[in-house]
Amino acid sequence: MARRTLLTVLVFAAAMPLAAIALWSLGQYARDLTDPCTTWEAQPRHTGYVRPSDPCRNAKVVGQSKASGVALAVLGPGGILTAAILAVMGAARRRPRLLLAGGFVMLAETLVALSIFPLTAAAGTIFLLVGASREQFA
Repeated sequence: MARRTLLTVLVFAAAMPLAAIALWSLGQYARDLTDPCTTWEAQPRHTGYVRPSDPCRNAKVVGQSKASGVALAVLGPGGILTAAILAVMGAARRRPRLLLAGGFVMLAETLVALSIFPLTAAAGTIFLLVGASREQFA
């Protein structure tokens, strides 16, 4: 019983920092998508000059379309958040398949989220090891 609780806490501790980073990143995407002062263009044509009469004091030009921005948000931070939720649900409800699915998704996200790859690789490995341990679900 104590080992099962310890493994559940380990999964939770591995998932929460990544979930927090993913939520922050999704918030940044959502803010940029709804900001009227942000211009989304696949081929930026603006020079970045802001006139005194402009309503936007902080204009921002993003060098991709809104559709590709949404796709990147879903693939990157959305995948990390999904993997963390799957792993925590699998550990809390003693469902090894959910935990293993979270581990595989998190390891796949290692290829997408290169800036935090040590965290995603470690968390994915923890999820897989805990999901494969028989003591957790006995």
